[in-house]
Amino acid sequence: MIISIDGFSATGKSTIAFLLAERLKLKYLNSGSIYRCIALKIMNKEFNVNDSDIYEKIVNMNIDFKIENNNQRVYLDNIDVTDDIRKEEVSVFTPTFANNPVIKSAIREIQKKIVNEGNVVIEGRDIGTRIAPNAEYKFYLYCSLDERARRVYNERIKKEREMREANSKGTMLLLRVKLIEYHEKYMKRGSIPTYAYDNFNEMYDAYHALGGNGMVTKMKNEIELLHLQSKEGS
Repeated sequence: MIISIDGFSATGKSTIAFLLAERLKLKYLNSGSIYRCIALKIMNKEFNVNDSDIYEKIVNMNIDFKIENNNQRVYLDNIDVTDDIRKEEVSVFTPTFANNPVIKSAIREIQKKIVNEGNVVIEGRDIGTRIAPNAEYKFYLYCSLDERARRVYNERIKKEREMREANSKGTMLLLRVKLIEYHEKYMKRGSIPTYAYDNFNEMYDAYHALGGNGMVTKMKNEIELLHLQSKEGS
């Protein structure tokens, strides 16, 4: 069985294609992911759009699509690159070569090869006419321009929020490591100079503002006491 889903961006092609593939136990081919895999190869200096053999390199890419734990995973050279190809820098870079005729031709060849294997749900622009003209079922999705714009906006806001949260978690982790290092160093020494005490407090305030607490608060209390004792002993 071959099912093709066509339509403009942000019309829900990927969501519906994934749900169909999952329900019918078919392979799901996301055309945009192929472009992103190529982008990753170029950004990693494995491909160059000006290579004389760029067509052959793309056609021979080892790319696979799997549904695991209710999520689509994309494998490139047997490595899961799902998260890598969804990064903002990949999204920004992909359109820079997307209209290259040689690359588009190579991608169509990959799509046709997968379609010829059968048992697939494939989505993307012109899928039902150029890639899978003989698909048993063809769908073209449409929604208003306002709704498409709303979806794109909401997706961008979601990604920005996730990025901020990831940055906050990374910053918290680094601060936690430094706070532990300070605590172990000066508790072992038995005293803490004022400059180190001030540094510790600044790091703790930043850590606490990001939502950190727990054992670090206990360490802060111990450092407070150590500083007090250090002042009394000086």
